[in-house]
Amino acid sequence: MILDYEFTRLYKLLEGSITRALTTRNTNEQSKPVVDQSAILLAQYNEVIQQQNQQLFAYQQQEKHLTDERVFYQQKLGELEQMLKESQEQNAILKSSPQQTQHSNGDDSQLKTLCEQQQAELEYLRNMVVRIHSILAS
Repeated sequence: MILDYEFTRLYKLLEGSITRALTTRNTNEQSKPVVDQSAILLAQYNEVIQQQNQQLFAYQQQEKHLTDERVFYQQKLGELEQMLKESQEQNAILKSSPQQTQHSNGDDSQLKTLCEQQQAELEYLRNMVVRIHSILAS
């Protein structure tokens, strides 16, 4: 409704010019400025469309890159979660095994260090996945 009203209001303002332009096309001199203006407007619109196409292409490339990066980090996150689970299982087995007294202390500290490192890397990757997901969502 608003567009129709605006169109009719604009048409009423320019009605005289429009009728003159449509009825008085007797000489080539009068039609040339209209054609020139149309050509200039058409060139400007084409330029704007080309710029928008380039910008759209750049955004599509960026989205593809971020999507690929997100997939990579999700795979890495899954691998680290699996490794962490295996390390925790090994740690539980080592703790429950009473046979290893002297060797278990060294192995436990190494295993504990490995678990802590994997947990830190896992947390970092989770943050990266969340950040990439929020970028893709916006």
